[in-house]
Amino acid sequence: MEVPSEVPIFETTLSRVDNLIAIGQIALGALGITWTTSKAVNLGWGLQLFFCLFFAGWIVQAVRRAKTFHLFADRLVVRRPFTFTTKTDQVYKVQEIREVIFSRIKGPHLYIRANGRYADFRIDFTEKTRNIFISELVKLRVKVSSKM
Repeated sequence: MEVPSEVPIFETTLSRVDNLIAIGQIALGALGITWTTSKAVNLGWGLQLFFCLFFAGWIVQAVRRAKTFHLFADRLVVRRPFTFTTKTDQVYKVQEIREVIFSRIKGPHLYIRANGRYADFRIDFTEKTRNIFISELVKLRVKVSSKM
């Protein structure tokens, strides 16, 4: 049985601005839900439900938007740090990854094609970070395409 490596070869982090934006969106969403359920009682249940769902969706988007990438010798892990659990980590074994595509169609995205799976992630890191990520993937013999 192969033991997974615990030290990442490469990893991205969230900048302070990204952290502040995500925390701000989560806080504003929670405040919006609180306001809607306590102060907006005269709006009627339909409008209250709409606002609660709107702010809940806002919170979910903030949590989903923030992500980090961790490349190990045997796997690539996409982690959402604001979920506070590893159950939401998406893990791709390096030998199963057929191709990683960096593209600017619909904004900067990273597409991962693995055995039977296809995923895309919006990315928010610099060109230098992207180039280092690409070089580390190539060292692991992962096919990489960049359309940026």
